[in-house]
Amino acid sequence: VFTSSKYGAYFAGSVGSTLCIDKVEIVCEK
Repeated sequence: VFTSSKYGAYFAGSVGSTLCIDKVEIVCEK
């Protein structure tokens, strides 16, 4: 889960805010 707000699911940013994710690593154990 990615969020552009420091409050998580409660959005507290401005209209038109953009969240850019540069690098993601997903590690799964079997």
